[in-house]
Amino acid sequence: MGTVALGSVEAGAAGESAAMARRALKLASFGTITAAAGVYLYNNKRLDPNDFGVIRVGRTVATTAVITLDYLTSLRSIPHGTEEYDHVKSQYSLRIMWL
Repeated sequence: MGTVALGSVEAGAAGESAAMARRALKLASFGTITAAAGVYLYNNKRLDPNDFGVIRVGRTVATTAVITLDYLTSLRSIPHGTEEYDHVKSQYSLRIMWL
């Protein structure tokens, strides 16, 4: 009975080793493919980084955040509904139009 338990322990260890080897192979394959894609994109001078959607979306989000922060800080100290508020809001709109 002791040998059966030992055999199952050895089989379990072998199974864990095989699983670790599969994970390592998957990680190495993914790393190789990612590195090859990076080298290709770096060496291909015809590709423009501005063509990638992630860069364009990131730039849009950053611009929107800057405009929103500027808008909120410009009108923060002025009471809502006053003539001064309307004037500053109008001037702000003219300023943003030229961005």
